Amino acid sequence: MGRRDRRLLFAAATVRSFASSFQSILLGVYLAGAGFDALRVGLVVTAAILGTAVLTLLIGLFADGLGRRRLLVAVSALTAAGAVALAAAPVFPVVLAACLMADPECRQQRSTPQ
Repeated sequence: MGRRDRRLLFAAATVRSFASSFQSILLGVYLAGAGFDALRVGLVVTAAILGTAVLTLLIGLFADGLGRRRLLVAVSALTAAGAVALAAAPVFPVVLAACLMADPECRQQRSTPQ
């Protein structure tokens, strides 16, 4: 890998990390604007982090056996379903479940084996 490629890769990773972190802030602002109190916002963010940890573990254990491409598509579909559920039904139980099973910040895709 050439020097230019490394710089481009580093720049892309930096932008992606910034966008993911900023999305965390936006999720909290969105939930607060939807009428959630601080405790519920914290629970939703915790559920998203917990869901990410579980998905990362499962991806690490099963990526080679199931096929990386198939797993990436499945995780992407799960994330899309969670985002749709989050937007369609902004009530606490649905939001909590959506963030637990499909992190809207897409953190789990960052840890998907390439």
